[in-house]
Amino acid sequence: MAKLVLGDITNITGNESSATATINANNQSTEDALENTLSRDGTSPNEMNADFDMNGYDIINAGTINAEACFIDGQDIASFVGAEGPPGPQGPPGSNGTNGEDGEDGAAATISVGTVTTGSAGSNVIVTNVGTTSAAVLDFTIPRGDTGAQGIQGIQGIQGPPGTNGTGVVSSIVAGTNIAVDDTDPENPIVSVTGLDATDISFTPTGNIAATDVQDAIEELDTEKQAASANLTEWSGLNPSANAGSLVTAADYSAMRTLLSLVPGTNVQAYDATLAALAAYNTNGILVQTAADTFAGRTLTGPAAGISVSNGNGVSGNPTLALANDLSALEGLASTGIAVRTTTDTWAQRSIVVTASTGLAITNGDGVGGNPTLAGVDASDVAKGVVELATAAEAILGTDAVRAITPATLRAATREILKADRTYYFRSDGSDTNDGLANTSGGAFLTAQKAIDTIVATLDTAGYIVTVQRGDAAAYTSSILFKPWVGGGQIVLDGNGQAFTVTGNSAIRASGVLPGEVVVQNLTLSTITSGNCLNMQAIGKMIVRASVVFAVCAGTHVVAEGQGAFVQFMNNYSITGGANRHYASLHGAFIQNGAGSLVFTLTGTPAFSQRFAYANNTGKIEFWGGCSFSGAATGTRYTIEFNSTCNVGGGGVNFFPGNVAGGTATGGQYG
Repeated sequence: MAKLVLGDITNITGNESSATATINANNQSTEDALENTLSRDGTSPNEMNADFDMNGYDIINAGTINAEACFIDGQDIASFVGAEGPPGPQGPPGSNGTNGEDGEDGAAATISVGTVTTGSAGSNVIVTNVGTTSAAVLDFTIPRGDTGAQGIQGIQGIQGPPGTNGTGVVSSIVAGTNIAVDDTDPENPIVSVTGLDATDISFTPTGNIAATDVQDAIEELDTEKQAASANLTEWSGLNPSANAGSLVTAADYSAMRTLLSLVPGTNVQAYDATLAALAAYNTNGILVQTAADTFAGRTLTGPAAGISVSNGNGVSGNPTLALANDLSALEGLASTGIAVRTTTDTWAQRSIVVTASTGLAITNGDGVGGNPTLAGVDASDVAKGVVELATAAEAILGTDAVRAITPATLRAATREILKADRTYYFRSDGSDTNDGLANTSGGAFLTAQKAIDTIVATLDTAGYIVTVQRGDAAAYTSSILFKPWVGGGQIVLDGNGQAFTVTGNSAIRASGVLPGEVVVQNLTLSTITSGNCLNMQAIGKMIVRASVVFAVCAGTHVVAEGQGAFVQFMNNYSITGGANRHYASLHGAFIQNGAGSLVFTLTGTPAFSQRFAYANNTGKIEFWGGCSFSGAATGTRYTIEFNSTCNVGGGGVNFFPGNVAGGTATGGQYG
């Protein structure tokens, strides 16, 4: 391919038409030159099939250069190369290499005990390895412990054999004295001393004896002995029994009483003042104690009439009581019925009866089967009587022409008109048989639906706010349906910060024509399998207030459907899970923010499989006053179709989250 010279392309100046014609005429030449000069497909190194002349400055197809030196216009290319720069910083460590192969198993280590030595008390235990790391030999030094407690006395050993007779020394024997020992019985030897005068035996006195030798001691005893007497002689001749001897030797009178079994209060009656008083009592009649140790005689007497008494003091026999007068007459009644006194001491029996056509009826007129009961019969146009109380059903239906009604029945048949705001509670441990007015297991409802049904069926809210409050910290799994009620005002569903997760249905629904506003706050909404989080199909207004979180939803987070259905956001809220759509305004419904500068926060980049915002069939979506979304999402941003409108207050085509551009169709308007 011949080289292309830029000078060959001429006449590219002038008017637009001539310049364009020149470039078009040379287009193929330009393309061929570039393809032969620079690689267009990115291969490396680029190969040049021809030189590219740029008015004297050429890109030369030099091919591969293998030379010790290269010159351009007589100058070494190396001169164009700058000096070598300093080394760059060390790069990050490379990844670890693969592990090497496992080595062979080493020999098993051994441990043995060397010496065990007792150390001094209070010292530390010392363990010393006198072997090697693979064949350890451990020497132990164990400190001596404290001396233990003395053990128990051992049993007595057997008696040893008799010992040999010892040798003795007798000294200081008076002259003429002989000592002899008779050891015929070795265990009881007899020692005899002869030729010894009593005065020659001395000893140390003890007790009441003052003498220091045997002779003086005998004389002292002689002066102290009891003189003989007839009494002693007589006593010495007695031979008393063991019992008599025990009495003689008793220590005192108390011991003698014990020996004789005469102990007062145990063997014999001790003295008692009450018994003494009874012994002194000497009066006929019924014995009565009037005070401590004081007794008197009494006699039974009867009243003036009704009871007679015979033998009242009991002296001649048992006292006898008998009925008299009226009591005797009553006792003589033989038939049944109400007892009446007809004259003195005379009684008869009667029954209560009613006259026909008086409007009264009697039950148990004689009182035998129970209390007599009077009741009014039903009044009519032709009969007297009393007006019967209406039942609750009769009060509600009005099926009887003549009925009286109690205040309680009247209240049950009519709506309660509120005089102030009210709160109904529902808890996981409540019951739908409770009244819902207390936040306790015995007061709260089990379900939110029971609270709403109670409002619908029994209240005239009179413009007041009725709150349906989650009373405990427990998740809720039942669908909730708001229905028309009486009296306007607001019904507020407060979730107490809990998760409301419903399977197979919408979490919160509304239908019919609502007389007031439905408010949702303080909860996290989610659906599983199918269903929307908020499904507003009623003619009326649903307000989303503070602390609402839209989690994963099988359908659409917020749906407003039908002419007159209106969903309004008054506070910031969060989106933590994806859905088919976040907003859907259908068939003339309206979705709008009710306060400016709201921020709706997305976390975790939730995905919306159809689109984030959707309106069809004249549905309307409107955001004004600087509202915005924080965070990102995936999916189409919006679809507005079939004469629906979406006004984002100048927020532009990227106002709604998503990563695919939105669009309009069939008369839809977005701006």
